[in-house]
Amino acid sequence: MKAIISNWKHACQNSYFRNVLLITLLLFIILVWVYPYFFEFIEHRQGFKLQDPIVNFLQPRDNSSLIFSLLWFSIGMQIWILKDKPQQALLFIMSYFIINLTRIITIYAVPLNPPTHLIPLQDPLSNYFYGTSFITKDLFYSGHTAIVLLIGFTSVNKWLKFIFIMLAIAIAFMVLSNHVHYTIDVLAAPFFVAFAVVVSKKIVYKLGLH
Repeated sequence: MKAIISNWKHACQNSYFRNVLLITLLLFIILVWVYPYFFEFIEHRQGFKLQDPIVNFLQPRDNSSLIFSLLWFSIGMQIWILKDKPQQALLFIMSYFIINLTRIITIYAVPLNPPTHLIPLQDPLSNYFYGTSFITKDLFYSGHTAIVLLIGFTSVNKWLKFIFIMLAIAIAFMVLSNHVHYTIDVLAAPFFVAFAVVVSKKIVYKLGLH
């Protein structure tokens, strides 16, 4: 505990780190506040349906419990790993903000209706931030895949990186099996995650904070 407090106290003495962290957190709060209004809008908007042979081939199956078990396990592990690493934590937080921001942009720009035979994902915590019981049109691109990929992409340990990327691939397959996403939604996720990490690194490491 002393090491955690000491590392964060030392990092926050750097005005650049402190300002970037505070601005990122403030923007995140604004984004979370906007979420319910945005998702209510897209849920009532008419989109178009894609013909996806991979999703159509997969037998619909409810993978909610396993998806969210892997997701929250990954997030819990990331919090534990980054608890005494302020710079890496800032990199993750900023990257995650960029992912959420770009998802709002892409979901708005690509109005999609969900695949046929969709099975709703049941996760009360995530649904609370969405502002409704279940959103079906937050499709392009997959946030469930993206967040675990982000944990993998930002992991320093090569084995943890491999494990989290494998978990992200498993989640990608399961959301397709749930028919809550199209194949393009999960295939696009790595590119947006990579973009978020690259941009965040340029900002966080600007003054040699690593």
